[in-house]
Amino acid sequence: APDTMITDGRSLLPFLKGEEGQSREWIYVWYSRQGGETGQQFTRNQKYKLNLTGEFFDIENDPLEQSPLSEERLSEDQQQTRAMLQQALDQFADARPPEVSARGSRQQN
Repeated sequence: APDTMITDGRSLLPFLKGEEGQSREWIYVWYSRQGGETGQQFTRNQKYKLNLTGEFFDIENDPLEQSPLSEERLSEDQQQTRAMLQQALDQFADARPPEVSARGSRQQN
């Protein structure tokens, strides 16, 4: 496996058995519709989503992501959540193959 590969696999077995398991604080997504050359990259939890572009959304109250939250107006809890999601996003900065740039565009040779 390449040195840049990051894995955080967690067993779903406890949940399938009806037991308590270790839930995730966030998820990371790099998504390209139908395998296209550009994609989206973000981290999120159940309430908030942080795009690679820095846009931060309260997806519980704004599921269509129409109004990014203003960094100057974030509550203390929102600031802490944004920082956690940014740290998670930063972990995956080098996780993609070299031919795929950080913003999802394939580099031309």
